[in-house]
Amino acid sequence: MKTAFLLAFTALALGSQALAQNIGPALKSDAGAAPEGRFYYKTGIFNAGLAVGGVLFAADRSLLPRRAHGSVFNTIGDGKTLIVGLGALYLSGQKAPARRAGTSLVNAGLATVALKALLGRERPDESGGSTVFRPLRASDASFPSGHASAAFAVAHSLARDRPKDRVWLYGAAALVGVARVRARRHFASDVFAGAALGVGSAEATRHGSGSLFFVRL
Repeated sequence: MKTAFLLAFTALALGSQALAQNIGPALKSDAGAAPEGRFYYKTGIFNAGLAVGGVLFAADRSLLPRRAHGSVFNTIGDGKTLIVGLGALYLSGQKAPARRAGTSLVNAGLATVALKALLGRERPDESGGSTVFRPLRASDASFPSGHASAAFAVAHSLARDRPKDRVWLYGAAALVGVARVRARRHFASDVFAGAALGVGSAEATRHGSGSLFFVRL
């Protein structure tokens, strides 16, 4: 049990660190701000993210529905669907936004696959429960959510290029996360970590540094 909690909070810390290091510049301009102010601002985001992730981890079992529910958002958040959508965006003439979002998607996917393999958390529809981790052994691990990381990577990247569309972009990404929990394929903390990873990957891709895996398309 202690090992499970240690693994989970280590991964949640990674997600929160991604928020602290990468989403901060997108939410608040710190041009001209003192280094101390930037440090405390990012530390606050990190601590808030870790706290939210910890609460979700503790409540994972109680937040699951009793039975699985289907949703079109399970398909929308799939990587293949997002690639097709970005391809259409590219062909429509929005080449730079589509390229940045595609790069963010690739980086988020690589980081997600690495963390899944490293942590090996069992999925909700398996028998072990929310605190069962099989590091380096699980082939279809739950933590973090790949759908959530992909959806939020694309949504955040496009929202940075198209601020007027950010409400529906983030809303759609959030509904992808909700759908994964309702389908009993992920715990809520999986979705939170995936969202943090996706946003962090999009910001790191945009600024050219700071991601676990950095690929340029």
